Amino acid sequence: MQRFRALAAGFAFLLALLALPAAALAAPAITITPQTGAAGMTFTIKGAGLDAKERPVVIVEATSDKSVAAYFQPEIGADGGFTFELESRNFAPGQYRVVVAPVATFNTIAEATFTVTGAMPRMPNTGAGGGSAGAPGAPALAGLGAVVALTGAAGVARRRWATGAGR
Repeated sequence: MQRFRALAAGFAFLLALLALPAAALAAPAITITPQTGAAGMTFTIKGAGLDAKERPVVIVEATSDKSVAAYFQPEIGADGGFTFELESRNFAPGQYRVVVAPVATFNTIAEATFTVTGAMPRMPNTGAGGGSAGAPGAPALAGLGAVVALTGAAGVARRRWATGAGR
């Protein structure tokens, strides 16, 4: 009789695992593509295996001095994931760490790194057909910072964070 109870309990446990969504079974993870790029490039950061109930936040920080380049709370999709595009305009060259942590504890549950190299080459301003950030009369763009596009169950939203010297 005791053996039957143990088998029944094991079977019930397996059924409960099958009833869980795939996101609950996967370990939290972050992937970043590309892993290296010039300042001004857009990095795609994807999270997976996350629990929306934990209300995770994403922090992008420079590994050299731990300064925060971006901080936000993405909407986690039904699949336990999110995707966002991080434009690295005004990021200093160096390595950056992306951390995912629940709001309640701020304990890291997933992390990954990417590297920003020197600035992207700019097209010279010939004066024909408009200006650039350095052209007389053009608006200053310093401090606009990172542009992040979040994609989750609610679609895509764009946000800006001040970074670099304009913080």
